[in-house]
Amino acid sequence: MKPSFHIVLTSVLLLSCSEKSAQKPEYRYDKLVVIGPNLTEIVASLGFSQHIIGIDNWSDPNLASPNAVKVGGILNPNLELIASLKPNAIFIAGNSRDFENFLGNYSIEVLSFTVEDTASILCTIDEISKLLNREKTGDSIIFNIRKEVKSLSALHFPYRPKVLIAITSGTSTPEKFMSANSNTFLGEIISIAGGENVLGDNTVLYPEITRETVVVLNPEIIIELFPSEDTEDSLKMVEKWIKAYPGIQASKNKHIHIVFDESVLLPGPNFIESALYIHSVLQRAVNAEN
Repeated sequence: MKPSFHIVLTSVLLLSCSEKSAQKPEYRYDKLVVIGPNLTEIVASLGFSQHIIGIDNWSDPNLASPNAVKVGGILNPNLELIASLKPNAIFIAGNSRDFENFLGNYSIEVLSFTVEDTASILCTIDEISKLLNREKTGDSIIFNIRKEVKSLSALHFPYRPKVLIAITSGTSTPEKFMSANSNTFLGEIISIAGGENVLGDNTVLYPEITRETVVVLNPEIIIELFPSEDTEDSLKMVEKWIKAYPGIQASKNKHIHIVFDESVLLPGPNFIESALYIHSVLQRAVNAEN
């Protein structure tokens, strides 16, 4: 059984996070290395940008201190460079074992965070705000996110349009691409925005989709996420979908939308903006049908 909109909404509005970081740290973190664009956004949203001295290669450098150094990523970290920066701590989105094994020799604290869905975004904001002694700011951010989610959820459509998310790149084609099921961050965004993910609770979180699957699913709306610096002509990209699938509803009604902004893929504190965008896409499609 796929998770309903009400389950997603409840997890965002009512979830109580653990007290993992309830105790105050013994000292103030004033030199941080942050690995993970979503964690960088969270730390920056708490007003701590000036204390970020190192970031991963994909984080927005504008969210860190002016002299912040790029130190690689989860899979290719420059551990020697990180150690040379002498941070108080390193925040990591994902597996921290390699970091702990190396940086433990330098008395650098390594803290890992799992941010995979909307509820864990709020819990990570809560946890980091406590670590940085910015609890009031964190509480305010969480309150505003929940308020916006609740407001968006009140904007009902006559029906929940069926949406297919296509995660593509320069090597993808409309006939073969990655998607996301209802249990993923992107699936939750679709639900919050008022749509229904055509993949439901497919056993694979991010399955590879082929032409036959798209025809069977027959989505009413296709949203292609193309997070690439080499942006193509969106009209030509839409025409590729229509040419590949002339018989599906999304093609017949030309409800195919191309998104070049990679922030939509990021499970961070600004996810409500992605939900609002997708809601506007669904709104246009529903209005066209009525």
